[in-house]
Amino acid sequence: MAIAAQAQSSADTYTPISNTTTALLIGLGISILGVLLTAYLLYRKIKIVRRKEQALDEYYTQLTEQSAERNDKIYQINNQLYAEIAKQEDTEALLLEARNYLDSIINSMPSILIGIDREGIITHWNHAAQEKTQITHDQALGQHFQTLIDEPNINMRLITAAIDKKKPKKLEAIQEGHGSNARFKDITIYPVTTMDIESAIVRSAVIRIDDITNRVQLENMIIQNEKMGSLGELAAGVAHEINNPLGTILQSVQNIQRRLSDDLLTNIKVAEKQGVDLEKAVAYLEERKIFTFLDNIKNAGERAANIVTNMLEFSRTHTNKHEPVQLMDLLNRSIDLAVISSSLHKKRDNAKMKIVRHFPDQCPSIYGMAAELQQVILNLINNAYQAYNEHYLLHKDNPEKTLDGVLTIEASLIVNTHDIAIKIKDNGPGIDEWTQKHIFDPFFTTKETGKGTGLGLSVSYFIITEHHQGSISVESIVGEGTTFVIHLPIKN
Repeated sequence: MAIAAQAQSSADTYTPISNTTTALLIGLGISILGVLLTAYLLYRKIKIVRRKEQALDEYYTQLTEQSAERNDKIYQINNQLYAEIAKQEDTEALLLEARNYLDSIINSMPSILIGIDREGIITHWNHAAQEKTQITHDQALGQHFQTLIDEPNINMRLITAAIDKKKPKKLEAIQEGHGSNARFKDITIYPVTTMDIESAIVRSAVIRIDDITNRVQLENMIIQNEKMGSLGELAAGVAHEINNPLGTILQSVQNIQRRLSDDLLTNIKVAEKQGVDLEKAVAYLEERKIFTFLDNIKNAGERAANIVTNMLEFSRTHTNKHEPVQLMDLLNRSIDLAVISSSLHKKRDNAKMKIVRHFPDQCPSIYGMAAELQQVILNLINNAYQAYNEHYLLHKDNPEKTLDGVLTIEASLIVNTHDIAIKIKDNGPGIDEWTQKHIFDPFFTTKETGKGTGLGLSVSYFIITEHHQGSISVESIVGEGTTFVIHLPIKN
């Protein structure tokens, strides 16, 4: 019992310990299970995290690869874009260069060039237009052309017709002003067809204005010279036609004078044969002034022969080469021709003008073109006569204002300048200062419309200054007269 009791007592003693151990073991097991569960859960979480990390890594790798591809594409696109930009810049530079080149060409042209749209609004305005109007390019752009250029010959109807018909319209040799202020110009309207950014057709026009005054002056000078050439040919024809009968007249007069002479033995014998007293016949002829009439016929014939010689000399074909010219002979021939010309146009109530010559006994030859120099002298003499005659007809009822006309022609050698001076001086009405300043201008004339071209003195000026390297000037006092002075160099 004691043992049993002891055993019971021991059992009672170890029972709590056993329970405690069991509890501990259970707790430990639970803890281990908890740890394992926790570890499992952690493992699963870690696995999930690793999977996610792996997925992220894969996604990152994929993104990286895609990003690289995209970067490559972006890089390629950027390179293409840079290439296009560079190409565009090169194109713009070329276009700018071409535009500047075209602008420089347009601005260097002497013609006025105005670009306008269909409504007449200015789109281009070159330097010539700017110089003509004193309006700058920037000021002109956007303005209507009719507000900036005073040109009545250009209107919208003409511009519209050129644009619609696609054919240029040209107005030629339009004159502005008269006399020395006359200007001539050509106007051309060119239709222009272009395309805008949207490929729409744009129609516009370019107005071109050319000053052709110099060309017209040159053409008129050529016409004037052609007229002089035609006049020369006519004079030559008339001279040849007159020469033959004139020679017959002179020869016949000489024969008549010889046949009536009582000094020739042949005449005496024929008179005796016919029973005529030759001395009485001669006395009768002298009494009736027959010999005087014959002398008059002879003198007139010789004068006519001299006129024919001068006409032939004037009309003779001349080259453009400078040749020795005997100036005194040329002046004398010119005066004779001028006298003939004034006689042909002389009316009963016209003025009379005396010509006085002052020439040196000896004068060296000059080198020039005789026909042209003679043309100048004739023109100056004729102008002097016409001016005096107009003055005479205007004041013929007032003797104090109609003195006898005197035209003095002088020639002298200027030693220090080694040239010859020719002065043609009249006592006509004179020329005012303003007219003197313009008298050598082309087309300048004080005559009524249709009575003068205004080219005579301008052509004379051109002949003396350009063809003979000389000079010509005018000196005049109103109411006292006018003097033209020509200087011609003596050249070897």
